[in-house]
Amino acid sequence: MEDRDVLIGQIGLRFRKIGRMLQEEVNEAFRSYMAWNEFEVLRMLHQRGPQTATELACELRVSPSHITAVGDMLVKGEYVKRYRSNKDRRLVFMEATEKGKEVSDILEAKRADYIRNKYQIYTTAELVMLLGLLNRLF
Repeated sequence: MEDRDVLIGQIGLRFRKIGRMLQEEVNEAFRSYMAWNEFEVLRMLHQRGPQTATELACELRVSPSHITAVGDMLVKGEYVKRYRSNKDRRLVFMEATEKGKEVSDILEAKRADYIRNKYQIYTTAELVMLLGLLNRLF
């Protein structure tokens, strides 16, 4: 049996490779619309309604300045609009436009198809086992 530390190292390498591969493949599928990080923000705005950059940053575990930069790209593409709160003018909300909601739905369907295709090689029992192992890990 292989040394436990070697196995753990190989698992770590595999997770990094999977992460890079998924990001590259999803970015390629989304290329005609937007980058993955833009989609994440747009999807959240579509699902949850108006949010501030701070709220989005906390949920996505990125900096508010990153959200501001991504928001700029989404506003430029007319996927998102910004507006100030009527109650507190210091607060700026971002909200998905109708165009943004339509694109979010299209890209969410592409994402779901991509994931479904990736996992088609596994039986339902294997998926249950994989989910159980990942739940124990995380």
